[in-house]
Amino acid sequence: MKKYYFIHFSFLILGSVIFFLVSKRVEHLYFFLFGFCWNFTFLTPGMIEKIKSRRYRFSLLRLTYVIHDGVGKLLKFLANRELVLIQDLVAPLAFYLPFALVFDSAIHFIPLLMGASFFEISHFLVKKIAKTNDLV
Repeated sequence: MKKYYFIHFSFLILGSVIFFLVSKRVEHLYFFLFGFCWNFTFLTPGMIEKIKSRRYRFSLLRLTYVIHDGVGKLLKFLANRELVLIQDLVAPLAFYLPFALVFDSAIHFIPLLMGASFFEISHFLVKKIAKTNDLV
């Protein structure tokens, strides 16, 4: 489990540094991190079971899970990994949509989408590495 976190957090730091050097705006970095951590949370082993427990009934983490799961149920045609990627990319955007409408800040959709995409790329690479080296 420690290797799982270490590898993903090293990708998080690498992506954050690259994104900040390109963007130069801290608020864009926040949304990049939000997109990355959204998917990281739901792919952490054992996290879904923990979120479904009674203890997390009224938490923000449970709300994010309900939105993530709701997007998955809305996209009923999910049959393979490529379509699950659509859920993983759309769910953080669906969470941010009400804030974007209220505060008129739709520009943050791009860093959010880039963070979620970067996580999916890094997770794919981690799975490739783990398959060859038994890391995860």
